[in-house]
Amino acid sequence: MRVAVTGTPGTGKTAATELLTGDSREPGTSDDTRESAESRESGEHPTVDLDVVHLNDAIHAEGLTTGHDEERDSAVADVDAV
Repeated sequence: MRVAVTGTPGTGKTAATELLTGDSREPGTSDDTRESAESRESGEHPTVDLDVVHLNDAIHAEGLTTGHDEERDSAVADVDAV
């Protein structure tokens, strides 16, 4: 099953997925810094075993862009390829 979490920037999408997965890593760090299953299980919140894929990271890693939007200083995603 795939679930997409979408919304306005800065509204808590990443925070919500981190709560679900027990992933307390800082943005931009590798998966190696993710908490162990034991430490997640002892936390206050129940967690779910999910693989969270941040779309921006995947787009850049796979080269799924069609250019750069100078006005927004942002990559333009190749929506058909995504």
